[in-house]
Amino acid sequence: MNLEFLHYARYDAGASELAVARFKARKWTMHYNSFFPEDAKNAEEVSQARRKLLGEIIVDIDGDDICIEPPFSIGYGCNIKFGKRFYAIRKLQSLYPGLRHHNIGDRVMLGPNVSIFGATHETDVQSRRDGVEFARSVTMGDDCWISGHSVILLGSRLEKAVLLLQV
Repeated sequence: MNLEFLHYARYDAGASELAVARFKARKWTMHYNSFFPEDAKNAEEVSQARRKLLGEIIVDIDGDDICIEPPFSIGYGCNIKFGKRFYAIRKLQSLYPGLRHHNIGDRVMLGPNVSIFGATHETDVQSRRDGVEFARSVTMGDDCWISGHSVILLGSRLEKAVLLLQV
């Protein structure tokens, strides 16, 4: 099973390759969230160093102006495409989007505590016992603004310039 090309909606969450990928993502997440270069002279140098770290696990970043403030949590990391000038303030949680392609447009901004759920468990009891999960893509068009504490569920498609407000 190759995570780079896993496009099937249903999958076995207990598959050994997925367990290895989750472990790798968790290890990377711990490093990213505690990372602060001691020799940084200003905020821009910290941002540049973090962007370099993001490139280690997120393979499709369009531009060098992405900023994700820690803490940040991901399930796998692969198959997420970030457009230009993406910004997420603290506590972005993106669960298991590595199993489907997720496209985030240019100039997208996320408030604190935003959760993107790209996967879920089956509703059938036996399927849950068997570890069957399924995933669907999430798409955010250019110029979307997502307020803090928002939840974006699997299969969501936010068109261009959507404002998602949590009230």
